[in-house]
Amino acid sequence: TVSGQDRRSGNTNLRSQSGSNSSLRGSSASLSPVGTTQRQTNIPRISEWRTMNNQEKREVVNNMSTKERSLFLQKMKENIVIDDIDISADKQDEFKALYAEYQTNQKQIKEKFLVENNIANLSDEEATRRLNQSFDVGQQLLNNRRTYADKFLKILTPQQVLKLFQTEGKMRNKILDKKQDG
Repeated sequence: TVSGQDRRSGNTNLRSQSGSNSSLRGSSASLSPVGTTQRQTNIPRISEWRTMNNQEKREVVNNMSTKERSLFLQKMKENIVIDDIDISADKQDEFKALYAEYQTNQKQIKEKFLVENNIANLSDEEATRRLNQSFDVGQQLLNNRRTYADKFLKILTPQQVLKLFQTEGKMRNKILDKKQDG
């Protein structure tokens, strides 16, 4: 049966809570980190995401755990990049692994910088120290990006690597724009 096939493949059909008839199918194989067998049942496939209206998307994201949301956003970002820079099917798995590694390293570097929300209350000495720390973190991010550019060049063309970094910048700007609007 269809439901038996879904169970064997690790997929579960879910109904959106908005009462619509759209069906979401989570895929553990495509969204779980490498080496895990954890099932993600609240995460739609990219093709399903594209057919959902904004209300359905909001409900799906709101019903995800923090870990599911993080995995979903990572997967969406990965798929946007793959589509945008047109990576051939035979190189996608290698790219995904390297891209995940790159993003993990970038995140670890960014976490070193402590964001201060109340800058006005910092002493001149503390503000200068934080400013210098931001320059150090920025340089580490740039160095990491340079290192991974060399690694990406082993599987992608220089044009694709350039477009990868441009696409990342566009996604970052869109996220910042949404945060300012919200």
